[in-house]
Amino acid sequence: MKAPTTKSPKTPAPKKSPPKKDDDGGFKLSQAMDLAATSVDALTAYADYKKEVEVTTRSKIEGQKAIILSEHDLEKARLEHTTRMVELDNQDKNSMRNHEQEMASLAQEDRKLSSKDDLHDRVLKQLEAKEFTAEEAALLLYGTQE
Repeated sequence: MKAPTTKSPKTPAPKKSPPKKDDDGGFKLSQAMDLAATSVDALTAYADYKKEVEVTTRSKIEGQKAIILSEHDLEKARLEHTTRMVELDNQDKNSMRNHEQEMASLAQEDRKLSSKDDLHDRVLKQLEAKEFTAEEAALLLYGTQE
């Protein structure tokens, strides 16, 4: 067996000394100035943020206003379009009615002319067949004109 060995004591690590203070535990002037500058920067950033929020809110309101005005203009244009379409439809119906009346009038005149032609043809045929005299034929065709 081996003989017991004695352990040598460990040498302790040197302790770090706490930092030396120039002041008696208070704030240094530079620390106070840094804190003040940081506070001012933070307040400035917060004020800028609030301004941006206000600008964004105004932009949203103006956008909504523009949308509402555009929708109003669109509805107005639809109403004008509908009104104009009704006017054009009424004009079209009036034109068709006038056309039909004119066509009926022309057809009636055509029938009158056809009946006169038929009368002329019949009178001339009867005159050729010597069923009546030329004087009677003239009276039938032209009536009594003095």
